[in-house]
Amino acid sequence: METVNSYLIKGDENVLIDSGENSEKSWEALLAGLSEYGLTIGDIDRLIITHAHVDHIGMADRVSRAADCPVWVSDMVYPWAVDVRQMWQQRTDLLRKSVSSLLPDQLAPMITGMFESMSSEIMKQWSPISEDRLVQFAADGDALTINGIKWDVLYAPGHSITQSCFYQPVTQQMISADMLLKITPTPVIEADPEADGERELSILTMLESYAKFREIPMSMVYPGHYETFDDPIKKIDQQVHRIHKRKEECYALITSGVTDLFELFQQLYKGRFHLPAFNMTLAYIDLLIHEGRLKIVDKTAQKSEIVLV
Repeated sequence: METVNSYLIKGDENVLIDSGENSEKSWEALLAGLSEYGLTIGDIDRLIITHAHVDHIGMADRVSRAADCPVWVSDMVYPWAVDVRQMWQQRTDLLRKSVSSLLPDQLAPMITGMFESMSSEIMKQWSPISEDRLVQFAADGDALTINGIKWDVLYAPGHSITQSCFYQPVTQQMISADMLLKITPTPVIEADPEADGERELSILTMLESYAKFREIPMSMVYPGHYETFDDPIKKIDQQVHRIHKRKEECYALITSGVTDLFELFQQLYKGRFHLPAFNMTLAYIDLLIHEGRLKIVDKTAQKSEIVLV
């Protein structure tokens, strides 16, 4: 993404929404942004986190210590805030388990090695937060009061199982994290909170979140990346349409005989490797399985195959 948005709500209480990753570049950008409003890091009274991804929470502990302010996180984010290394190890193990059985023997170590390398890099930019600095709120159905104004907390899983957005019902403003962006967010590979050790079918959850957010009147959307926008329904419809269009392209490739996960990915994304695109390929397969058009069958104890129904 290269950039992430942090939002400042200025008033009697100066509240920062999301922190950015823990890097000097992010730190300097945050200080420069605060300076535009006549503030320093010491003027921040509270930091609120939307979800547990490095670009949104990685620098939270540093901000909290410099500002001597609490960090508000949902109950879904809390485990990541206090023990990110263990949580990331669990995610890395899940990534390996989820894709290795669908990859050729010669490619599985390379792809899972890339996941592990990515995890190692992320850990350099994500610091755990001291428990004594954390304040919890419910990921869904709660409300945050900021400068006397109530913001509803809306659970928005799909891109992240830990993600919440903040909605002001009078002004109809939405701080949308990575739920609503100008491009389709990636349904990342994460653990299902209701099924121990199993993968969340994130694409299905994301489509449910899209349907939920489509019914909410929004005058302005403040996304986690890129610029603000005022046409959320149009963007939701476009992105849902694209998901189904790409799903059909994936299905057409499978019916033509391409049943290897990596080959499907290469065909869909023209050989350009990056993790979000790889996650999207797996998401299309999940969606087709959910629709009853594909299934995964075990070929051996370690290998599985995508087959038509």
